[in-house]
Amino acid sequence: MAPRKYSTQQQIVMDQLNAGRSLTNLVALTCHGVQSLSSRVAELRKMGVQIEDRTETDQFERQYKVYFIKAAKVADAVKTLIEGNDAP
Repeated sequence: MAPRKYSTQQQIVMDQLNAGRSLTNLVALTCHGVQSLSSRVAELRKMGVQIEDRTETDQFERQYKVYFIKAAKVADAVKTLIEGNDAP
């Protein structure tokens, strides 16, 4: 099976998450130029990538999402990326 094709922004998100980093909307926009992180995450999840999230609160009591892939799942995500499997 051919490797899965991601859009440029999806690939940026996958690269960051597969490197063991977490992403927020602010970091995705300001550092990587990803306009709508939640949309990219939803698209990737629909493709079978197991992206997790948690809600955090800043010092001003504003809530925001942090997206990540658990370390044990990074290898599976890379395999999904390479093989193009739709199974989680």
